[in-house]
Amino acid sequence: MKKIYLLLCITTSLLILVSASIWEGASAVCEDLPETGLYMSTSSFPINSVVEVTNLENGRTTRLIVYSGLDSAGFLALLSRDAANALDISEQSLGRIRMSQVSDLLALSRFTEGRVFRSGDDTRELALVPVEPRPPVDEVRPDPSLIIPPVTQAPIEVVQVPPVVETPPVVQVPPVVQAPPVTPVAVVTPPPIQPPVTASRSAFSAPTIRSLQAGQYYLQIAAYSNAASVNPEIARLDNRLPVAVMDAGTPQSPLYRILIGPLTLGEAGAMLHRFRNTHSDAFVRLGE
Repeated sequence: MKKIYLLLCITTSLLILVSASIWEGASAVCEDLPETGLYMSTSSFPINSVVEVTNLENGRTTRLIVYSGLDSAGFLALLSRDAANALDISEQSLGRIRMSQVSDLLALSRFTEGRVFRSGDDTRELALVPVEPRPPVDEVRPDPSLIIPPVTQAPIEVVQVPPVVETPPVVQVPPVVQAPPVTPVAVVTPPPIQPPVTASRSAFSAPTIRSLQAGQYYLQIAAYSNAASVNPEIARLDNRLPVAVMDAGTPQSPLYRILIGPLTLGEAGAMLHRFRNTHSDAFVRLGE
């Protein structure tokens, strides 16, 4: 009975260790990583370790080097351009990935050959140094006296050439002719034209916008055709969030979109992860 209990404990510990080295979550392209090279930023594995990454959307798998840690909430990892291209992840979209530690030390040495090693302020290039070649056991080494020494070249004498001093040409500057004084003329400034004020069709507890800011991200929580449903939905949200209502309809077909933004790409991913349980239809919009 004790042997069976001990075997169960060992099996449970192995399962916990294996599952702890496999992670799944969201990923995106990061501009702070080097453009060339298969690099990633994550806090799940140590820096300079090789991680096997799989795109859960299309099944593509590649090996990436952990370049730095990750401080962005809502993301499992951020990828370089080459890493995103290898996994077929677009720069304007979020991807779902799975990460696992590479355990093959021989494959790790081949993959990291010629890569950059980072440790604090120390940055240097990795290189595999071959050991001294060893002859077979039965082979006879040649006599060192019979080896022709390499030819040494005489040192090249460097002659210092004095710099050439050029004399600047003489430029004739014409005399300055003063212009006659100008009599000031009174300028009549017309009154500023006030733009027409257009009143919104409904009064909401959040600002109303007509379009999204170009290059900014927004999380759409819900959309209603009835204006009376907008304010109760806004009241359910945190009043510290940048909530806005986008009037995207017409008088015949009204449409009111409840948005959170503008946000960065990292903030939009974190917000989507936060509202996924309460708002299953929420998605990220990009302003154009």
